[in-house]
Amino acid sequence: MKVDVQKEYARPLLSRKEVEVKIFFDGATPKREEVREELAKLLKAAKELLIIKSIYNHFGEGSAEVTAFVYDNAEDMKVIEPKYVLKKHNLIAEEKKEEE
Repeated sequence: MKVDVQKEYARPLLSRKEVEVKIFFDGATPKREEVREELAKLLKAAKELLIIKSIYNHFGEGSAEVTAFVYDNAEDMKVIEPKYVLKKHNLIAEEKKEEE
């Protein structure tokens, strides 16, 4: 998988950096976890502070556009991001409902 950074924005009020990248791949679209690992290496950021907001696939091209957020710290990330996003990235544990 090849990753090409398109745009990078600093968002100091949200304690994060927004990154737009284009990825090139062979075969099926890479999983969110694979994209997170590659972006963490490329941006030299902790994988635990990186959120993949969207992956838009280009049909038949073997490429996709990805929007990602890189947070400065975990506390701000947990306040700003919705719980379902944190669960999707395995950053918080699933809450188990007690049966009555």
